[in-house]
This record gives sequence, structure tokens and C-alpha cells, in this order.
Amino acid sequence: AAATDVELDAFLTQHCVACHSDQAASAAGNVALDSVVLTELGAQHELWERVIRKLSTRQMPPVGEPRPSEAEY
Repeated sequence: AAATDVELDAFLTQHCVACHSDQAASAAGNVALDSVVLTELGAQHELWERVIRKLSTRQMPPVGEPRPSEAEY
């Protein structure tokens, strides 16, 4: 089942935003996920394709950081 906006926001907050925020983006691949508009995912399809690719290949979160469960991935 597809994640809801609330579930996606919670996932990003828990696993991504510490490194991928407006303040930290320059050090994390220039990807800021704290200011994205979740209701307009299609408008940022290139960003989300990159995020999905990194998550599906388990490149993110990086080794040593808390990782999502397989169900969350």
C-alpha cells in the first residue's frame, strides 16, 4: 500500500532530515527533504526518483545510522 503524507513525513523526519535539511543539505548531496511539499510529489519527480533509488538500493540511510525496517523500506 502507498504511504500517506503523514507516514512519509514521519519516515523522512526519523530517517532523513537530520542530514538532508535546508541547513545541512550542502553537506549531504544538496538534498533538502525538510522543506518539500509532500502533496506535490510529481512536481519534484527527479528528487523523489533519486530518493527512491537510494532507499531501494539501501544506500540510505548510510551504514552506521539507524536504518528502517524492511517493511518501512
